[in-house]
Parts: sequence; structure tokens; C-alpha cells
Amino acid sequence: MDRNVWHLQLLSSWAEVYRKNGFFRTHIGIYPVVTIYKAEILETILSSNVNIYKDKGYRFLNVWLKDGLLTSSGSKWRARRKLLTPSFHFKILEDFSPIFNDHCSIMLDIMNNCVDHDWVDIVPIITRCNLDIICETAMGVKLNSQICQDRGYRNNLERVGELFLSRAIKPWLWFDFLFFFTTTGKQFLYHAEGLKMFGKQIFEEKKQEFLTTKYISHDFNDNAVNESFKKKKVFMDLLLHHYFRDRSLTEEDILNEINLFMFGGHDTTAFNLCWILYLLGLHPDVQKKLQDEIDSFFGEENDSPVQPEHLKHFKYLDCVIKESLF
Repeated sequence: MDRNVWHLQLLSSWAEVYRKNGFFRTHIGIYPVVTIYKAEILETILSSNVNIYKDKGYRFLNVWLKDGLLTSSGSKWRARRKLLTPSFHFKILEDFSPIFNDHCSIMLDIMNNCVDHDWVDIVPIITRCNLDIICETAMGVKLNSQICQDRGYRNNLERVGELFLSRAIKPWLWFDFLFFFTTTGKQFLYHAEGLKMFGKQIFEEKKQEFLTTKYISHDFNDNAVNESFKKKKVFMDLLLHHYFRDRSLTEEDILNEINLFMFGGHDTTAFNLCWILYLLGLHPDVQKKLQDEIDSFFGEENDSPVQPEHLKHFKYLDCVIKESLF
């Protein structure tokens, strides 16, 4: 059995034993680890504006993600979050609905080709779709990983994740000088470098594109123009705006945020979607109710694209998603 699977099963068995508590404490070597599996407890922690300092384990990713929004803390984290929040307003997300529809259509075609198989691993299928979406919406670059090679990004990401977990459960590898001397550490550096190169390619492509657009000709001392720009532009444009306007972000800062949002923006959402589909497979009655709700609005043979205003009609879908996440 895969070692990581074994550890997951062990944690699951302990969660069953301490079900009423909602959490339990274990140790990796002399390092205490608290595992939380009750939403109410987790909500209290995640909604805190005080407990924002990252666990020591995050430093294992510093070679790749450096000091971006995920790994930073304190005043730097607050300032960076305030700076980047405008790119994730709901109104901006609504503008991306054609992109969502296009990539989801490709994903559904891929899934339809698998209906005669005994079983299908949907994780890579959904992950590639999400990767294409985040790359086009946040970065403004068409990756098309569903229909062609993704410049090696997904393979490098999978290997970094595997090697990270392998290190996390081996306390003797927590020391950098020892870890990077091992074969595992050298592989981690190799694949992390591949991810960083991907981020650099995106940055260079968008920087050159940005320099040839009308935005660079704006009077960056005009506050009205600046505020309008920040409200309307997507993530990468916002980064480049601050890079050219006031140098509040350096090239290294931008690369760190690209790496972070490419990773966090597609991977977490993909696994949430996979989990929802897994639960629907376990509960055919819920799946039937959900299908009936969708068919009652679109019709059984209607292939019309989903628009943001349609979502308010899917009350049961909203409940299914929320309960799955809960």
C-alpha cells in the first residue's frame, strides 16, 4: 500500500475514534500536529484575523512559492491581500462565464468518451479543466492542457506534491541541508524549478503584451484612472499595473504570486469538484433530484451555455455544493 494512503487511512480511523471532539492531536517525531475535521471548529480558525501565521511546514514550499500570499504573515500578508482582492470580485468572475463554458464543454466531451469504461479517474480530467480555466482567467494565457501538452506543468506539480508529502512525514528530512542532499530533495528541486520556469514564461509573455497595450500609456498619477483600472482588470493585469506604476511589486513578487495562484487556484477547486461528484455517485437519489432541477430549467436536450443569472434558479444545486463542502 502507498505510504501516503496508509497515513490517510490511519488519520481517518482516529477521526472515527474522536468523532465527538471534532479534532485530535498526534505527533510527527517531537512535533505536535492537530487534525481538525469539524467545520464549526475550522471556521473559527479560518475566520480569525489574528491567527494568520503559517505553520512551519509551509517553509518546505519556500523553494518554489517563496514569500507570496500563501506563505507570508502579518503586515505583509494583509497588505498583499488588500492589493490583490479587487481581482476576485464576483462581477469580474461573471465576465468569465464564456471561458468557463468553453473549457467545461471540452471536459464533458472527454468524459463522454469514457462512459463505456469500467471505471474512470476523474481527478486528472477535472484538474486539467481547472488548470486551463485559471490560466486563462487569472493569467490571460491559453494553456489548452485538455487537448494538448501543458508545458509539463501538471507533471511537475504532481511530483512536487508527492515529494512534499514524503518529506512532511519524515522528521529527519525536515532539515534543509539533509533533505536537499538526498535523491528525493534533488528531485524536488528539479520539479520545483520546472514550475518556476512555467511562471517566468507566463510573466514574460504578459509583460510584453502589456507593454504594447493602451494601459501602459495611461497617466499613472491619475487616481481616477488607477481606481478604474484596478476595479476592472484581472489578476495578472493588476500585478503588472502595480509593477509598472509604482514598483510596489517587484518581478520576484509577481513570480511568487503567479506560482501561488496557478497552484492554489486550480488544485483545491478541482479536488472539491471531484469530492462533490464522488458523493453524488454514492447518493443516486440526490443525483436524480439535482438532474431534475437542471432539466426543469434548461430542458433535457438544451445545450445552451450557462449564464451567471441562471445560477439563482438552482437552489438545490447550491445546497448540494454547500453540504459537500461542509
